[in-house]
Amino acid sequence: MRYWKRMDSTGKTRVVESYSHDIPIEGATEIGEIEFNQYLASLPESERPESQIQKEWKKAKTIEKKLELIGKLFGLDEGQP
Repeated sequence: MRYWKRMDSTGKTRVVESYSHDIPIEGATEIGEIEFNQYLASLPESERPESQIQKEWKKAKTIEKKLELIGKLFGLDEGQP
């Protein structure tokens, strides 16, 4: 895995990226895994990528439970259109 960062005009890191290919990333500076992980750890909880995925998963599970309840209320079998 290779790690990259993009900086603004003041030199502050704004984005980090990781890729498994060997193609250089235009407009980005290559960094090490430690710097990549430190940047992710410094983000507020609401900006961490895994946090957003977890939120979406919980939302999907809630919707799934509601649909199951509706199905039971109307006597619908699971898997039927």
